[in-house]
Amino acid sequence: MTGVAVSVAFQTDKAPGDYARLALQAEQLGFDGVSVFHDLGYQPSLFALLEMAQATARVRLGAACLNPFLLHPFEIAGQVAALDLASDGRAYLGLARGAWLGDVGVRSERPLQRLTEAIEVVQRLLRGDESPYTGEVFSITEGMRLKYEPRRDRVDLLLGTWGSRGLALAGRRAEEVKLGGCANPDMVRHARRLLDTACVAAGREPSAIAASRLSARGVPARARTSPASALGRTGPGTSSAADSSSSVTRRRATVSPAPSGVRDSPMSPLVAMTSTTRAPASARRRSVMPVKIDSSSGWACRARTV
Repeated sequence: MTGVAVSVAFQTDKAPGDYARLALQAEQLGFDGVSVFHDLGYQPSLFALLEMAQATARVRLGAACLNPFLLHPFEIAGQVAALDLASDGRAYLGLARGAWLGDVGVRSERPLQRLTEAIEVVQRLLRGDESPYTGEVFSITEGMRLKYEPRRDRVDLLLGTWGSRGLALAGRRAEEVKLGGCANPDMVRHARRLLDTACVAAGREPSAIAASRLSARGVPARARTSPASALGRTGPGTSSAADSSSSVTRRRATVSPAPSGVRDSPMSPLVAMTSTTRAPASARRRSVMPVKIDSSSGWACRARTV
């Protein structure tokens, strides 16, 4: 691990055109990735991501996260393949077990098995494997495939989890783990140890998978009483850390004063993401990034070691 990649995520409750503007702004500010949530009741993530893909040229794009209870893996594969085409190879796949499923009468039974099989089906479809697949939950008949050529035969997998069995699955199959709203350094270290163990057991290098977490979250401007309250600390202070047997990575999310001439507005708060690691050139564009992003409907920053 040599550095830190920082992403920003937005809720999908915005008007057409807003997603392109926000994604372009994030790219210009130096963010490495832009995600959108795929929460029940909001706009489908693909709507926002396709708009973002057309407005940007560098940042990684993906949903955080799709789930195999509401979407069949065949549909998931189609969505990520379409986004990868639209973004010219910048898509990642975010998967999680989902939330609030009971509110729409969906029973979240055997989530780990569903996730495991969903990953397998998606990866088969992306690489053009037309052989039959029969799992305990999902099945694909022989000859079923995407009717168009994917941009790539594999995309990075982000798995949203913090349980031991989910982390073990991530260690075997994923490139990144999203630890949800946790910025607690002890939790990150615990998850890192579980991931490293799972990677080694699967014959992978521990550095093959990144552990990311929510570093800061915004709230509607009308609900803020101060910039600090807008960030909503979820761990000791606002620091978060991850370590492995070979390295320690630390970063913090802090409130930054507005630059000269910039007035507070619904686009605030200003957030500085600070890395104390030796980052590659692409991640050293700004050692401290004063970021002015639209928090009127909620946003989040995520840091991952790379």
